[in-house]
Amino acid sequence: MDLRLDISWRLGLGDLEPVGKSLFQILKFVDTHGSLSSAAKAAGVSYRSAWNLVNTWSVRLGQPLVIMQRGRGATLSPLGRKLVQAENRAVNRVSSLLSDLADELKTELEQIPAAALDQPATVFASHCLTHDILRKIFRDYAQQELILKNAGSAKSLAALAQGRCDAAGFHLVSGDLRPRFIEHYLNQINPADYTLIYATTRRQGLIVAPGNPKNIQDVTDLVKKNVRLVNRQEHSGTRLLLDALLDANEIAASRITGYHAEEFTHSAVSALVASGAVDVGVGTEAYASQFGLDYIHLASEEYYYAVASENLLSPPVASLSAVLAGQPFRQKVRALPGYNPTGSGRRLAAQSIIS
Repeated sequence: MDLRLDISWRLGLGDLEPVGKSLFQILKFVDTHGSLSSAAKAAGVSYRSAWNLVNTWSVRLGQPLVIMQRGRGATLSPLGRKLVQAENRAVNRVSSLLSDLADELKTELEQIPAAALDQPATVFASHCLTHDILRKIFRDYAQQELILKNAGSAKSLAALAQGRCDAAGFHLVSGDLRPRFIEHYLNQINPADYTLIYATTRRQGLIVAPGNPKNIQDVTDLVKKNVRLVNRQEHSGTRLLLDALLDANEIAASRITGYHAEEFTHSAVSALVASGAVDVGVGTEAYASQFGLDYIHLASEEYYYAVASENLLSPPVASLSAVLAGQPFRQKVRALPGYNPTGSGRRLAAQSIIS
């Protein structure tokens, strides 16, 4: 099953009318090509169709969208330019959220299991920008679907222990905080029964508005009265990282405005910071870069997929391991800011992370 969610517009001076994508497409081509005829050709429609569309909406909005000058082509009017800018801004801020929501809804709608031989591989995993890369390459390599369900690291491992998925993706922080993560995750699985497949290292930190207007340098600044935080959901690895850093600095969560405001993905956190609804969130460097935000490094972490050792030769797990070890995965992940997939695909006993 495929599912896609899109942004739709309704405009008018009274009764709102739906705006199709064609209007924005024509306006953008007018801006880049400098004439309505060239814009129509680029959009693959007739000049009359393009003119009628622009004229109809100019009348509905009470202002011209395009300024036509004999012998000088066409330019966007102030209103036309504002519409194009607004549509671009809406797409940049909302598209990642809609993509994540579509993934969640898709997995909820897939209630009827496929036949055993065609059963797609199912992975519960903590949210990560590499998921879209993994899903596409997995489809190309294994010729089957990879169902990725976003869940916190702890819940993903719990789902694996319950036999609800083929693999569980989780992230494990490096450095002094590592033992706390290990202890937390060992409550979900028996390490003796599982193998880990390494995927990548990534950088997590504080995500703030461009220029860092609130001058946030580390977690100690989260207690400032003029700072609003958006947190990740309870049981997520990112929430565990923040809690560990707060404990290390003897900071009570009750002192932080927005500590209990939760989102389920890095993209949702980044979108809220980008919109100005909050001042700071915790997420990966790659999402900060994607949304044009500033990033303050807190910790590096390793991302693993845990699998039952007895299932290492099963088609879903074997395909997952091969895809993670392949050059296409490494090349695409290496292009993400803050990611390093060197050695991806190597296996290690889950017990080895204890020492």
